[in-house]
Amino acid sequence: MKIEQLTSIGYHLNELSDLLVQVVDDGASIGFLPPMKQSEAVDYWGSAMNRDVILLVAKLQGKIVGSVQLHLCSKQNGGHRAEIAKLMTHTGYRRKGIGRSLMLEAEKKASRKGGHYWYLIRGKEILQISCIPHWDIFRQAGFLIMRNLQKVNSNRPFFIIKIISGNELSGGIQVQAVIEKEGNGIIARFDRLLNHPVEKVWGALTENDKVEKWMSNLEMKDLRKDGTIKFNFNDGSGKSFDMKIRDFREFAVLDFEWGDGWVRFEVSPEKDGCSLVLKESITPVNDHTSKDLAGWHICLDMFSDLLDGHHQDFPMDEWEKWHKEYMAAVKRMDG
Repeated sequence: MKIEQLTSIGYHLNELSDLLVQVVDDGASIGFLPPMKQSEAVDYWGSAMNRDVILLVAKLQGKIVGSVQLHLCSKQNGGHRAEIAKLMTHTGYRRKGIGRSLMLEAEKKASRKGGHYWYLIRGKEILQISCIPHWDIFRQAGFLIMRNLQKVNSNRPFFIIKIISGNELSGGIQVQAVIEKEGNGIIARFDRLLNHPVEKVWGALTENDKVEKWMSNLEMKDLRKDGTIKFNFNDGSGKSFDMKIRDFREFAVLDFEWGDGWVRFEVSPEKDGCSLVLKESITPVNDHTSKDLAGWHICLDMFSDLLDGHHQDFPMDEWEKWHKEYMAAVKRMDG
């Protein structure tokens, strides 16, 4: 694979137009609605280039299979920032590191231009982003995803994501878990990049006095492979049941049964903290699925707050908001 900077569209107009039509028709939220006409794509690329746009393309065997734009700020006080625009990867070439390679090259270009902070600004309020669908590009490329803007480390680029509408959540940037079909069920993946060491994150994940502050139903009983975790109903009945631990590696993996599926936490060190990945397997998909996903989403937010020294009661209003989002996401999976 080769990453190139294009200084003119001319010779590449047809390939770029084909790429744009393909990703828009696949559902990408990059400013156009499907179905997209070829003439619309040609018109767009015909006016896309100017002195403040850096256009990078990824080529495999001479064919353009992805592109990204870096929009520089022409204002006198804006030399420290740039914006990423229209990151695209051909659907036939995904999961090959193309998006990540484009982002790494865009970072190099931005650094040469004096950019340190990167912004993706939409809507009215700042909101945490969990992941990017199809690619884990931003985290893998080393970008910091912030919840608390007071903790920004100016030595690393970071993204500010602002709230976007439910319709826009269906493509492009997402703040939800990545959900993929698996047989007659689904696997959901939640990503969090945490500004805390592995040992602290592991403690919050496994020590009962901390667990009860972000997931009060769970009680760690026998932390080992084939050990048990208790699920307490917390409804005044005193009822509970045990769940088998399927995999356990201290400071790295906690995997346990969850209904007819499983839940898996993975912790790994990063440069300025660690990453936490939560994967959930749900089989079969039913009316409770979206409730479960929204619950884990909120629990992870509470987990992050706990690490930052804050504690809150379970926010039902936030859960209801995310329940609606996950209902829509699960419905889309059903086609």
